[in-house]
Amino acid sequence: MTSFDRFSVDQALAQVLRRYCQHRLKVAFSGGLDSTVLLSGLAAQRQQHDFELIALHVNHGWTDSAVGWEAHCRAFCQSLGVPFVSVHFGDQRTVTLNREEVARRRRLRWFCSQLEQGDILLTAHHRDDQAETILYRLLRGAGVRGLGAMAVETRLGKARVVRPLIDLSRAEIAAYAAARGLSFIEDPSNQDTGLDRNYIRHTVMPLLEQRWPGATTTLARAAGHLRQAQSLLAEVGSEDLARCGRPAVGNVFKVLGSLGIPQLRDLSKARQANLLRHWIMGADLLLPSKAALEELLRQLPMTGPDTAAALCWGAAEIRQYRDLLYLLPPQVLQASPIGRSWDPSEDALVPETRVRVHARTRMGQGLKLSMLEGKALELRWVRGQATIRPGPGRSRRSVKNLLQEAAVPPWERRRLPLVYHHGQLVCVPGVAIAAELWTGSDEPGLEILVTDLAC
Repeated sequence: MTSFDRFSVDQALAQVLRRYCQHRLKVAFSGGLDSTVLLSGLAAQRQQHDFELIALHVNHGWTDSAVGWEAHCRAFCQSLGVPFVSVHFGDQRTVTLNREEVARRRRLRWFCSQLEQGDILLTAHHRDDQAETILYRLLRGAGVRGLGAMAVETRLGKARVVRPLIDLSRAEIAAYAAARGLSFIEDPSNQDTGLDRNYIRHTVMPLLEQRWPGATTTLARAAGHLRQAQSLLAEVGSEDLARCGRPAVGNVFKVLGSLGIPQLRDLSKARQANLLRHWIMGADLLLPSKAALEELLRQLPMTGPDTAAALCWGAAEIRQYRDLLYLLPPQVLQASPIGRSWDPSEDALVPETRVRVHARTRMGQGLKLSMLEGKALELRWVRGQATIRPGPGRSRRSVKNLLQEAAVPPWERRRLPLVYHHGQLVCVPGVAIAAELWTGSDEPGLEILVTDLAC
């Protein structure tokens, strides 16, 4: 090992610490070569930079050796004086399909649960990992964003992920470990070329390096170009969102965003697709497939008064109402709820519609308290020919017409409860109060509220 190799690792860590030493640093620590170098190198600089350091370890339960690996990691952290936090996912040896992806998602979920506002999660990804990721994603048909691979910094929930070793090679990291006499775990499964990434690492990359020396560095550089291109696409997406974004109208429940369809149609097809991706990612949601987004855009020119574009995937839904596209939490209606008596002094949870109905006392708002006589109200969801006189001096109207005039989207109407008193409809929450129970400005009233539990 040369002095340059050691300087590369130490310099990379020092650069991160100068920026983030005021934050709590948490290291994704598997006990392998890369994360051992990362954790050891950081621990060695604590006195100089004075920061809080914690190791996070995931025991996937893939092998009988996993318990011993966890014990090794715990002991190593004790020797460094670094707090150690671990999770055991149980025996996962029965998982055979997409094992790598299953493991990655479980790790991410657990890491998210361990991160608080302002925390920094440090991972030991390096330049060779970057090249392997590009090839893997290229073979899976990734777009510009995916082929940009791993940035030095990314957001993860309330925290940030930082990869201080991303510009270093595996060889530099191994030389650093050898020079310091670091002990680390060698997982035999990392040699299993039946796993896609291992095949790329042990079979494909050596051939590429043999034919094109420096291929790993070149691929990592290409990833940088693609991240720059993605940054430009994000700028265009932000400009188009400012142009096409419209405030939601008439919604009672939560909306994650809304776009004006006429403005969206004015964009080219490529910009339409880019805007939708930017819009969805801006809400911290996983993207639907490229084919699904293309189908949504195909539907838009064909929609009319009796049709509406829609796209549903696991993370969310996009629905059309009138001239707006709405980005929504999943709107699954399990079943039509059965009417029920409701004491407004307590919350009513309605699992079928994922809604919480609750009330609060307010002057000049809601149902006139003196007319309720302290009796229970009734919640119903069957509209039929339900009518209400929505305020003093107004004629009786059907609930259907009121909801249409208020621009309440159809998918919300099915979830919205109707409030009855002595068999008479007295409130459509967020839309209408019956004239008979209208509260004067100087009178106490009972305001009926609904909260969306679908998000």
